[in-house]
Amino acid sequence: MVTGELKSRIDRVWDAFWSGGISNPLEVIEQITYLLFIRRLDEMQTLKENRARVSGDGRIVDPVFLPDQRHLRWSRFENADPDVMHQVVAELGEATALDLPGATPGTNLARFRAKAAAYLREHEDHVALQRLRRNRQLAPDDLASLEEMLVAGGVGQPVDVSWAAEQFHGLGLFIRSLVGLDHQAATEAFGHYLDRSRFTVDQVRFVGLIVDELTANGVVEPGRLFESPYTDHAPTGPDALFSGSDVDRLVDILREVKDRAVPGDVA
Repeated sequence: MVTGELKSRIDRVWDAFWSGGISNPLEVIEQITYLLFIRRLDEMQTLKENRARVSGDGRIVDPVFLPDQRHLRWSRFENADPDVMHQVVAELGEATALDLPGATPGTNLARFRAKAAAYLREHEDHVALQRLRRNRQLAPDDLASLEEMLVAGGVGQPVDVSWAAEQFHGLGLFIRSLVGLDHQAATEAFGHYLDRSRFTVDQVRFVGLIVDELTANGVVEPGRLFESPYTDHAPTGPDALFSGSDVDRLVDILREVKDRAVPGDVA
């Protein structure tokens, strides 16, 4: 809640907007919104940098700013002189390399996913599917059995199954994304960090979000910990709540859960 001096300053700005002190208040609001957008781009880049650091390879996937665009980041020019700021904002508006993430999946893949998900819900007792949901290590025979089940069930042809598997870097990961991880299995994987006698309420709540996402989606990439809803509780990522060693362990568990959906000889 905004109180005190800050609230008074905000109130004075709005009074100026609507009392005629500013000739075109809507234009000013639009400009402020744009500045907030620019700042958000910088925050997105920071999250990507933190994600790359935690992932271990240091590679930033789909960077918001390219190396020669660092001067366009809000944190670099927010305290600059008005003339400099105006020049940077103008250049930022003309930049064409600032591509926001979030491309929509292809229609064909979406349809295949929906068809496969519906079929798998009706065959949850399949042995290989149970192994996948219960966080057991898959074997090559399990993958063959799962593919055979999808083809025999009329979900698609072998080429369709192979194509979908390629999009998710493995058939096990594709199917896990559809059926999720058993909630009890996810809870057991992170049981240590759900112990309220060892960790704070905020820490347990954060790990609870991981369990919920694993239950829904089957896999949580380490980089997700730097996105909503996790950043709603830890704005700068898990480092804000956990020690470095605990963050490393959380990431290790996520990778172990993912690896179990990939047979050992192809992991």
